[in-house]
Amino acid sequence: MRLSRVDTEHGDFTVAYRKVGSPGCPTVEQIDELKRATSLPEPEIVHVEGYGQIRITIPPNGIALLELA
Repeated sequence: MRLSRVDTEHGDFTVAYRKVGSPGCPTVEQIDELKRATSLPEPEIVHVEGYGQIRITIPPNGIALLELA
């Protein structure tokens, strides 16, 4: 199974925006930094064992996409 997440540690624009100082008119460099900081990593590979059950923790305001192969 592949697991993709968006939360405060994975692709969150708000966190990245605060780290560059919350500019009203971001510079080209700040926009590039925001794009890098919010790009999602490759999905995690999760091995399903036993009766096909998995457990993941999703933080508040986070989302997860599970893709079964």
